[in-house]
Amino acid sequence: MTLEYEQKTETFSAVATILDDYIQWYMQVSTAVAYPNDASVEDDLSSPNSFLDWVNASMEKGSLLADVLDNLVGLYTDLLASSEILIQTVSDHKKPDYQDYLDFKNLFDAFTGRLRRLERDSAAEGAGMDEKTGLRSQKVMEDDLKKEIERVARQGSPFSLVLTRIDNYLSFEDKDSVIELTVDNIKKCMRTFDDAYYMDDGVFLLSLKQADMIGAQAATTRLQNFIKTDEKNRDEVTLSYCMSEPVSGDEIDELVNNMKADLESYDDEEDVVLKFIESSPLQRYIDEING
Repeated sequence: MTLEYEQKTETFSAVATILDDYIQWYMQVSTAVAYPNDASVEDDLSSPNSFLDWVNASMEKGSLLADVLDNLVGLYTDLLASSEILIQTVSDHKKPDYQDYLDFKNLFDAFTGRLRRLERDSAAEGAGMDEKTGLRSQKVMEDDLKKEIERVARQGSPFSLVLTRIDNYLSFEDKDSVIELTVDNIKKCMRTFDDAYYMDDGVFLLSLKQADMIGAQAATTRLQNFIKTDEKNRDEVTLSYCMSEPVSGDEIDELVNNMKADLESYDDEEDVVLKFIESSPLQRYIDEING
């Protein structure tokens, strides 16, 4: 137990160094984007090696869950691909498109955010992961989403939540297989910087970064298509959804509970897609009385 603790401590202590390396790299690339005709853009803008060195060391020691590493490496790969577009444009002494830079910035924010989250998760059992599904644990969900709402307040960019339910979950004999099928397709439809949480009894919550309600609708459509066309879906599993776009000041528990209540009102139906409309507690009480 002591050795395992020491390995985890060593693994997570390296995160601070990695963050320093990549923040410095981000600033170099951003400066080159702002001043593509300046002589300094001839400097080496290649990314540091510290992250991949850390990943290899973590894999050898087994100090991080495979799902955690896979997600981080996928996000890092997307970040590098985005940076290469900028660096190639700058090397031609041209100013990159704003959208290309914004994509790079968003991926960098997501990558460094995941690294910082690892530091927080080091104190949580399973590094913040749900052991059954490999998704994010419900134990860390509220803290994660509060930080995302804080980001919305600072930057104004949207994010969406999609409460996802396996229809008639309790009627399935092999519930583990149904969960596995759903998780595989959730992972397939999400981007590297999105999150998904397993709640209970066949209910999941998807956190879609940089996505408004239109983006959430697109994600649910992808997931519906993946589930319907999956050859392993022999039990004809269907999913229902309730989407919302949180804003600054929203209380996570209240929001998620209201989304669940809205979706539960359609318990007898399948393939339901709802758009959550915020209303006051008084209005919800009146609606319940009126049936």
